[in-house]
Amino acid sequence: MGKPQIVPLMISLTGDFTDSADSEPFRYYNNTRVYAIYPRYGPKDGGTVVQVWGENFLNYDENLRCNFGTKSVKAVFKSSTYLICKAPFSDNTNKPITFSVSLNKQQQSRDMINYWFYSNPILAKLEPNYGPEDGGNEIILMGSSMHPFVDEPTINNQNDTFCIFSDLNVKTPARFINATKMACIAPASFDGISVTGVDFTLNN
Repeated sequence: MGKPQIVPLMISLTGDFTDSADSEPFRYYNNTRVYAIYPRYGPKDGGTVVQVWGENFLNYDENLRCNFGTKSVKAVFKSSTYLICKAPFSDNTNKPITFSVSLNKQQQSRDMINYWFYSNPILAKLEPNYGPEDGGNEIILMGSSMHPFVDEPTINNQNDTFCIFSDLNVKTPARFINATKMACIAPASFDGISVTGVDFTLNN
């Protein structure tokens, strides 16, 4: 189609437009494309910040949307090739949801991009829950829903899975063992911090 075009839009009751004195601009734009999103997955409660790369994005404020299946959220325009948005809540877990971008809340991009929601993982126990102040010991995290994509070969979130030592503000890579266990290495303590909360993330 080439460059976006702006044309005058007029309304006529007679059909020959002799009764039309005014017009409003109507803009045609090039088809929106989505090439990649990151991350491609997040918890079903939503809130995951999703980065979107593509082309022909335009800043139409509230009309610029990210669509997760039938749910639509406002996108934040960064450039003609880059957007960000926050994933909504969803009850559809562990199956692909079509992701698309719309500039007018109607027509959507048609690229085959999927997003996955997973059930919220639960951390129940650490073993051991102590270690030397210089770190280095392996900790086993036990719980449930810790590996939601274990039976989905098209999704590998190993590189996005981390243990979070919250009081230290430190993340360390985690290693899946199975759906109820993962392991990570404790970091060294600093600034006199002797106790820290421990959590984990599956999508960085």
